Amino acid sequence: MDQIAEGSGSWTPDCRCTANGFLNQLEDFEFLFLLNLYKDIFTITDIMYKKLQKVGLDVGWSSSTVSLCLDLLKELKSDREFNDLYDNRVDVDPPHNKRFRRRNKRLEDYVTENVRAGDDPTLSHRKKFRKLHDEVIDETYNCVKSRFKDINELKFCKLLNSEMYALFKAKFPDDAVTELGKSVYESLFNTEILTGELRYL
Repeated sequence: MDQIAEGSGSWTPDCRCTANGFLNQLEDFEFLFLLNLYKDIFTITDIMYKKLQKVGLDVGWSSSTVSLCLDLLKELKSDREFNDLYDNRVDVDPPHNKRFRRRNKRLEDYVTENVRAGDDPTLSHRKKFRKLHDEVIDETYNCVKSRFKDINELKFCKLLNSEMYALFKAKFPDDAVTELGKSVYESLFNTEILTGELRYL
């Protein structure tokens, strides 16, 4: 990409301009900050989704998996996690743009012009990115929570797992039958008869 931007070879002016734009974006502070933030978020959510896509998954275990994901996302909002992410990006000093002889965006480029007199520009920049950091995590947290908010109401699905029938004699899943009786499928089943039949199996 550097070779294209610098005009090496037979690249057209449009190609060199495009390559230069990509380089500037890849070295941009906010881009790198968000890139690493989403890497941390997807590391958590990807594990959850892979587990939930397994065939024959127990609903109770699924609920625990979702809860763990939410807890880890909460931890991601901690001061320590933010400071590690932010400070790692501040330490990155983008090189000068060789083609146009100007530097790429660095920390001070993001300090707003309306910083009040006496304010620490660096501190204002940190606060700005802390707000962005928390908003991204909150949005992800709320999406996961909303997506799986009814998962506990699906406990009755364990009644479909024939591998568990032998265990029902020792400990019958009354909670699953209760959830079935409260579900939209209530009218399709007589829970008392169903309980008797499952106990017999």
